[in-house]
Amino acid sequence: MFLMDLKSHEKFAFLHLAHFLARIDGYFSQSEQEIIHEYCVEMGIDDIFFDPSEFDLHKTLQQFKSFQSQHIVMMELMLLIYSDSEFNEKEHQMITEIANFFGIDKALLERFAKWGEGASRLFNQGKMLIQTPRTNCS
Repeated sequence: MFLMDLKSHEKFAFLHLAHFLARIDGYFSQSEQEIIHEYCVEMGIDDIFFDPSEFDLHKTLQQFKSFQSQHIVMMELMLLIYSDSEFNEKEHQMITEIANFFGIDKALLERFAKWGEGASRLFNQGKMLIQTPRTNCS
């Protein structure tokens, strides 16, 4: 939703973060794959090849200098987390580490989480509406 506001280098850094977070629980779900595909479409870039052995969380997070970019990252990562209707312990630990790195307090992190949960529900409802066939109304 807000990824177009990121600078070019931030978009690629965000994709690395998204791939990392999507795989943190050892499972890359279909819904997480769909969300990452939607991110790429929204940003107008091709998906990346993600190699977890070359990923450096802190180096990646340093790419986001402005609080606006940091907030966009948090919101969009929360959407990703809730895409499979689970916010597991590993995801919680990682998003907390990211929030701490950005200097985001617990109250604001909670607001991002609520936004992500709601946005994920709306996204899933939208997908269902797109796929629902029309009925003949008399």
